[in-house]
Amino acid sequence: MRTGEARFKEAVTLTLDRMCQGGIYDHVGGGFARYSVDDRWLALHFEKMLYDNAHFIELMATVWPETQSPLYEIRVRETVDWCLREMRNEGGAFAAAFAAETGRNFFPLTTFLNGFDFLDRAVQIAILGERESEDTRALLRAAESASLPTKVVQVVAPGVALPRGHPAAGMSMVAGQATAYVCIGRACSLPVTGAGALIAALSTP
Repeated sequence: MRTGEARFKEAVTLTLDRMCQGGIYDHVGGGFARYSVDDRWLALHFEKMLYDNAHFIELMATVWPETQSPLYEIRVRETVDWCLREMRNEGGAFAAAFAAETGRNFFPLTTFLNGFDFLDRAVQIAILGERESEDTRALLRAAESASLPTKVVQVVAPGVALPRGHPAAGMSMVAGQATAYVCIGRACSLPVTGAGALIAALSTP
């Protein structure tokens, strides 16, 4: 971006777009995982580093004036919120890492699954809609209420494509309403637009 060369700008923005939209980003709690354990960036390694996220915040803030991307603005705000909420101890100091093994963490955080086992069994909930709209928020609350240990929730703004290889790639909103798809493995449910219908879909074995 600093050189002004189009090929470098394209490489940086494409990479950021895919990382912000894919499974390596925590779409529920915010923050970027250290890496993924599959070639489609869907199964993340549940370890978040403070310095990695600081670099991503700086990079997106540097790129944003050039692109004016609302996706980068949202991810910066969410990642900063996550750092302030999850990475500070009682004395106000920041921890360096959120470990994949919960017993090594400083905070009482949920136990996460890891690796290809997670990818095979993950329940991926793709919510298509404006994050700030009430219908999207209702679907997000419904998704977050489901007690599923292998749950991955992604909110995708209109006009933003899911990464190639995601089971819900190519799906669309219904009648302009926020729409959710529940995907297990390579199969996705029919689209649902109501919170009650999403809860029912998540309750179906």
